[in-house]
Amino acid sequence: MYSKNKTIKSRLRKILCLILTAALLSPVMFSSVSDAKSQDELKKQKQEIEKKETDAKSRRNDASQNLNNLKNEAGQIQSNVNGIENNINNVRAEINDTRSKVVNASRDIDKLQEDLENAKAKQKEQYEAMKNQIVLSYENGHEQSFFTASLESGSIADFINRAQYIYSIHKYNEKMISSLEKLQKTIEEKTDALKTRQGDLTRYSDTLSSKQGELENLLASENDKLSDKNKEVIAASTDVDEIDREISGYKASVQAIDAQVAAAQAAAAQRAAAEMEAEKAAAEAELTKKNQELEEAKKTLDDAKNTGDQTKIDEAAKNVDEKQNDVNHAEENLENVSKISSSQGQVYENSSELNLLEAIVTAEAGNQGYAGKLAVASVILNRVFCKKYGFGNVNTISAVVYQKNQFEPVTRHQWVKVNGTWQDSGMTVLEYYLAHPELINQETVNACKAAMSGQRYQGPGGPMNQLFFMTPKAFSMQSWLQNRTIADKFTLKGHTFFNVL
Repeated sequence: MYSKNKTIKSRLRKILCLILTAALLSPVMFSSVSDAKSQDELKKQKQEIEKKETDAKSRRNDASQNLNNLKNEAGQIQSNVNGIENNINNVRAEINDTRSKVVNASRDIDKLQEDLENAKAKQKEQYEAMKNQIVLSYENGHEQSFFTASLESGSIADFINRAQYIYSIHKYNEKMISSLEKLQKTIEEKTDALKTRQGDLTRYSDTLSSKQGELENLLASENDKLSDKNKEVIAASTDVDEIDREISGYKASVQAIDAQVAAAQAAAAQRAAAEMEAEKAAAEAELTKKNQELEEAKKTLDDAKNTGDQTKIDEAAKNVDEKQNDVNHAEENLENVSKISSSQGQVYENSSELNLLEAIVTAEAGNQGYAGKLAVASVILNRVFCKKYGFGNVNTISAVVYQKNQFEPVTRHQWVKVNGTWQDSGMTVLEYYLAHPELINQETVNACKAAMSGQRYQGPGGPMNQLFFMTPKAFSMQSWLQNRTIADKFTLKGHTFFNVL
């Protein structure tokens, strides 16, 4: 009997090993996967696509750098265009101002010409008047005129007055002629200066016009360069967009492959779970049978004792020991197939708690990549669906997350940097991420949605069944674990995942 039980135990262990091997290494076929493709082939295909994605990302970086360089060059050309346009506007304004000055100079010259003609007319008029006075004086004889003036004078004073008057008229005429000559000279000098200034302004205006023409030619050339450069920018932008679409295609292909693998693994896990349940039922039936055989052996022993036959008593006692060993082995076999099971394939349908799951996963594994995030989410969902080890009454994400002394971000405060100084935000880490959903990236969202849809991280023993995780350092310092049986332990992305039996 013992040999038979040992064989059963060995067979069960081999079956468990085969199940784990099938889950981890063997190609697992699934209805959504082509019959010609195994998980190994899908893995190889995924690696090839990821390599293409990596190459595309490298090309994208180069294309993006080229685009930035072209944009900088276009910006420099645009700056040159703006500078030339400003220079042209300044030259145009200066040309207009110079031409206005030329017009004003022409007006001033015309005015001076008019003043000069007036001065000449007055000089001529004054000269004619003085000439007439001189002619009249000589025609009458100077002495006679003087004599006449003295005879006609009523007194010496009157005579003197008449003489002074005649003298004053002569002096006035001479002064006026001299003044008019000076005025003409001044007007002529101003006219010459204005004509010279007008000529200078006209030549300067011509120079500015020539400069304007040069600038406009330069502007046309720079605009042509800018147009060509903008075409290069558009072409480079198109290249970047095409590579982005290529990368998106690779990502979609990888996600499709991951979905196929996950589906195949889920199917394998379900088959493994069904087989494990069948094995458990068989082990329980075997244990029941062995307990019945033990009870029968004990009854036989009691009957032998009543006969007083020592030989029968010894044989019956030996049989009881053998049956007890069989029971012990059956119990051990049952224990081997009664480990904590994964909640793989169990869907959590309350989508209103997705944001809470995203926040706690970000707080616990925000820097640990998709795998680390899915692993943490798997632990939380395992607790939601676990009916053993104290989690049977915690059947929602909220109940799991807010269970006392389970998740540090629920009580630890978030510190933030304000003006270069770290300050307490006044919120716990979990509250902070719930208040700032913009800090939760798409990778976290994808991992949480996958966990809620029934996917679990594939650990060393298949779909995760772990209910606990800590940092390796914290795990090593937990005194309460020293007297407990630790099972299913593995480390991933800065966390140690395990079960406590």
